[in-house]
Amino acid sequence: MIETNNIQSIIEESKEYLETKVEEVKLQAAENLSEGIAETASQLIIGGIAILFLFFFSIFIAIYIGSFLDSYWYGFGIVSGFYFLLLILFGSFKKSFLKLPIQNSVIKHFFKNLENE
Repeated sequence: MIETNNIQSIIEESKEYLETKVEEVKLQAAENLSEGIAETASQLIIGGIAILFLFFFSIFIAIYIGSFLDSYWYGFGIVSGFYFLLLILFGSFKKSFLKLPIQNSVIKHFFKNLENE
């Protein structure tokens, strides 16, 4: 009789433990998801502002160069050529310039979250 009560008690405590553990995993998943979404949204906002800045600064530089060359066409052509060279450079070395740093950043962020748990 005593053993049956002990077994039932262990079973009930195990159920409670599992329910608590499942709830903890759900909360951790929600926290990680919300943190990831917040990080992505903030990066998109900062990236959008940076793109706007780069766009208007490029127009400024093109007009400035064009005023020295007495032709805005040449100014915009030089700025466009610069961006074309950047495109070729980043396209050629995208793995080392873009892919690996982004992967390393995501991995560091992931393991930082695991260490905090």
